[in-house]
Amino acid sequence: MVVAMKQTNRWEAATAMLSVPFPVRAVYGCPLFQRDESGWIPLTETQPAIP
Repeated sequence: MVVAMKQTNRWEAATAMLSVPFPVRAVYGCPLFQRDESGWIPLTETQPAIP
């Protein structure tokens, strides 16, 4: 599957359970962000692998 952007890595567990896993390629990946007192910070553990 080819997508423009992978949004977090939360979907990886669900696709890993498919009977035939398939590669997902993207040109950009975005982690989940969390707001704190200094502004929005990325949660690096949610950064998807690129491509």
